[in-house]
Order: sequence, then structure tokens, then C-alpha cells
Amino acid sequence: MRNDIETIRHLYIHVPFCLSKCGYCSFYSKEPAAGEIEDYCQILAKEIAYYKSKYQLVLETIYFGGGTPSLLSPEQIGNILRELTFAEHYEITMETNPGDINKNRAIGWLEAGVNRISIGLQSMRNVELQLLGRRHCVIDNYNAVNTLRENGFTNISFDMIYGLPGQEVADVEYSLQEYMKLSPEHMSTYCLSLADDCRMAAYRDKLPEDEIVSDMYYLIRKMLLQNGWQHYELSNFCKENLYSIHNSAYWQNKEYVGCGPSACGYLAKVRYQNYADLQRWKRQVLAEEFLPNSEIIDESIREKEYIILALRTSDGFRLEEYEKEFNVDFKQKYKEILVKFQKLKLLEEKNGNIRLLPAAYFISNEVLREFV
Repeated sequence: MRNDIETIRHLYIHVPFCLSKCGYCSFYSKEPAAGEIEDYCQILAKEIAYYKSKYQLVLETIYFGGGTPSLLSPEQIGNILRELTFAEHYEITMETNPGDINKNRAIGWLEAGVNRISIGLQSMRNVELQLLGRRHCVIDNYNAVNTLRENGFTNISFDMIYGLPGQEVADVEYSLQEYMKLSPEHMSTYCLSLADDCRMAAYRDKLPEDEIVSDMYYLIRKMLLQNGWQHYELSNFCKENLYSIHNSAYWQNKEYVGCGPSACGYLAKVRYQNYADLQRWKRQVLAEEFLPNSEIIDESIREKEYIILALRTSDGFRLEEYEKEFNVDFKQKYKEILVKFQKLKLLEEKNGNIRLLPAAYFISNEVLREFV
């Protein structure tokens, strides 16, 4: 093992293909033309090889995001993973669409090395899935989860979207009850946000009022906590410490490589983002034009990001670790902000930790922007 270069533990791979684009989605994706997936895999191998030549990639986590990574065959996933080096314990997550899951694929993904599935159920009501422009229906949700279980997957995460146009709290409660019957290990819950460039942008004025969406959020939290779940990050819940190790690396501000069109990475105090276009990304890689659209993260930015990312987690951060990292007295520097939010019971200092209180979770952006 080479000792003269830095070791990177985390890798994100963006798979930019979708058979259709969901109405709320503003991530880069495209319908694959003939031969494009095979071509993508070849260029991706070159991009990964470059980072292997510059860093020691001894990976604790890989995350296949998209797009729809489950459009890659198990053989293609296996070919990617075969060229990588892993730590003794590792997490390999792949996002999947329920309609893409069958027995052969499940077996193939597991044999390729994938040991965690993030499945985009989004809702357990067909009318909501249709509104969101999803390709699957509720019966596909049940079948997909059962197929994964029957073929060896023991770590499954569900996605859930709430705050839909016309949605009521009872609708969220119903979906969540059905989710829990399927007994996932992890759940990511997202409030619907509609960007200017998504197909559902015209529905913005039909979204529920903030008070109703807040009720949805705290209902989700209450139901999961009552059933023994851990609320470890603002939007994420898990059973028995089965949190997302990969996403936790982001919240801990750790370095990671990002590969594929539009993927972001963070290396040696530089944040970069690949071109959000398949052909431009291909030209970028073939020309060895790496770290495009990059930004140097100076000490001031790094400190702000440390605070904001850590406060997204239920534990927050230890004052001792912060002060060791930045040589700054946090309580002195942010005295006015601390006093303000402690009085409002939105933030607390306890046992040497600074963290948000649950009352602040839904309005966290309003609290966190004070530190910027």
C-alpha cells in the first residue's frame, strides 16, 4: 500500500439514466440511448482509475445514486466494484426503483457486492405516485421489498416524500403505517420541494401550508420514535444504529470522491462538480480534465460547514472537538446566537455538546443560517 498519498474512504457514483423523469426531479438524468450505458461504464472506469492513481482508495462506503442505478446490470455493477479496494467493513448502497427489482437482479446485486439497498418507494398511495410521475405503483413497492428480502438483503432503506399538493396528515400516516409493516432498517423522509426546472413547478401554489407540513414531519418523527427508531439526522431515521455510513460521512465533513456526470466530490479542501451532461463529462474524463467547477474551501467556509452539517445530526458536535479543529472558542464567538436560541428552546449545550432541540428540526434552515 502506498503511504505517500492521502487515503480516501468514500466514493459517490452518479448513474445519470432514467427511463422517465419524475415530475419533482431536478437532478441530472436522461433516457439512455442505444449503447450509452455500456459507454458510460467504460468512461466511468477511466475516471475511477484516475482517482486511484492520485489517492489511496480504501473504501468504507460506495453510494450508487442517480438517476436510476438499478438500470445497470448486476454484471456492470460487479465490474465497477471489482476494480476497487475495500476496508475490512464496508457499506455499498445502490438506489433502486421498485419496478426494476426482480429475483435475478437482486441475486446479482448481492453477488456483485452491494449490501445495502435504498429503494424509492416515495408513497404507499397510487394517486400520490401518479402525481409524482413515478413509474411504479403500490403493488410494486410490496413486491420489490419482498423480493429483496427473499434473496438475501438485510439492510434496506425506504425513501418517503411528504408535503405533496393536496396531501393531508392522514395520508402520510397511512403510508408510514404501511412502510413499517415492511420493516425496513432505515428511512429517509423528504419534504417535497419544487425547483423552477421540474415538471411539477406549476403545483407550487397547491402545496400544503407550512403548519400542515410541520404536522406531517412531527407525526413521522413521533410514530417512528414510538416504534423504537432512532432519529439520527433531520431527515433520516434508522433501527439499531443502522444509519447510512456514507451519508454520515457528508455530515461529518469527510472527504470523498465523486464520479459520473454532475457528481460532486470533496478532496484536499477542494469541492468540485462534474459537468451535468453525459457527453461533456465524457470529454472531460478523456481529456483528463479533473476537478472541474471547483471551489477552494478556506478555513472560514470549512468552519461554517462543520457547524451546519454537524447540527443536522441529533448529536450535534462536541465543543472540545470544534475548538481543537479551528482553535476558536465557539461559545465566545457565537455567544449572541447561542443565547438567542437557548432562550427559544431551539438549541442546547449539554455535556459538552452543542445540538439542535427537536422544536428546531422543522425550521432548522432558519436556525442554521444564523451561523453563516
